[in-house]
Amino acid sequence: MLTKAENELLTHVGPDTPGGALLRRYWHPVLKAAELEADGAPKQVRLLGEKFVAFRATDGSVGFIDEFCPHRCASLALARNEENGLRCLFHGWKLDVTGSVVEAPSEPAARGNFAAKVRTRRYLVREVAGLIWAYIGQGEPAPFPAFPFTSLPIDHIDVAQVPGACNWVQLLEGQIDSAHLSHLHSSSVTARLSDLAMADRSPEFDVQNTPWGFHVAAIRTLQSGQRYTRLTEFVMPYYEFIPPAAAPDSPAYADMPRFVVCQVPHDDHTTTVWYIMWTANRPIARGEVGAMWEVWNQEYQTTIGQPMWAQDRAQMRAGHFTGINNLLSEDMAVAESMGSIADRTREYLGSSDTAVARFRRVYFEAIRAHAEGGIPRGCSPDIPFRLIEGRGIFHVEDAPWQRTLDPALV
Repeated sequence: MLTKAENELLTHVGPDTPGGALLRRYWHPVLKAAELEADGAPKQVRLLGEKFVAFRATDGSVGFIDEFCPHRCASLALARNEENGLRCLFHGWKLDVTGSVVEAPSEPAARGNFAAKVRTRRYLVREVAGLIWAYIGQGEPAPFPAFPFTSLPIDHIDVAQVPGACNWVQLLEGQIDSAHLSHLHSSSVTARLSDLAMADRSPEFDVQNTPWGFHVAAIRTLQSGQRYTRLTEFVMPYYEFIPPAAAPDSPAYADMPRFVVCQVPHDDHTTTVWYIMWTANRPIARGEVGAMWEVWNQEYQTTIGQPMWAQDRAQMRAGHFTGINNLLSEDMAVAESMGSIADRTREYLGSSDTAVARFRRVYFEAIRAHAEGGIPRGCSPDIPFRLIEGRGIFHVEDAPWQRTLDPALV
């Protein structure tokens, strides 16, 4: 269990908190690129307890700036988007994509270059893989996380964006906890994967630190004596590369879509969960992702505001373990059931929580590294982001699971 002070350190993300200062060292996906139309309506974005607007200028470039006009703090979500800038409705002040005030028509001409003297914050932005990414920290940003999907054609990628009504850490810790696959998802995973997970419901964990985060190897011993290892890759500050939803001996495994989950905090109590799926060698088919992303999203929308996440007790009596409509809804339900911020002073961790305990240790170490002027984990320039993905591995007992990895990952 954590102390109250440790729990607050783990969960708070505002600009004046140690965790918030650390998180500002990283790039964040903030919205789908398709949401921004040239000269279209600005989009409000809440990130790490602060409010911003994103917009696409006349020339197609993207701006990501503070929501409130530096003049009298009117919201720029109301602004006119025209002629490569946002024009505040209150007094006509205009800001370009860098956040610079380029016009202040309410000021007399005699004031000369008044607009240029107005101090505004400037944020870096990148449009990659169909997403808008922002860096809101100060100084030189960390290297952009050039994951495998970031260099693929857009038709190889599918993205789902889901709101979470709880703190980001609850959602993150669920994704790195591979033990719950044998329990929470026992009625939701594919038949072959369920057989592997149910063969050993208390896996052995081998968690090893990496320059970007850590490997989470959940090792299950099968009746044949063979071992099945599900290798989840955790990348700071909140990316989880999940193994494919098939057994590694499946004919479809090699060509199956890969995916990553990331939990981007709006503030201490709300989160956007991004599910990014990609296929390396071919366009991704809408049909193959529909069963998980589109159907789940439709079902999720119908459960918002319903008590107990629309759990079906009749379905449970008929044999379904949770009575909740599918795997992703199960993850969301248990995380939100803890409250908007879980009280970790009351928890009692076991050996199956090895990855959860490791995340907390790594996160606290990164906070200290940042506070002392060092380079937090995941921010060094030589991380092999392009090689990182989740994996399923079959191996015999005396063969290490690491043998299948590229040497750069070990």
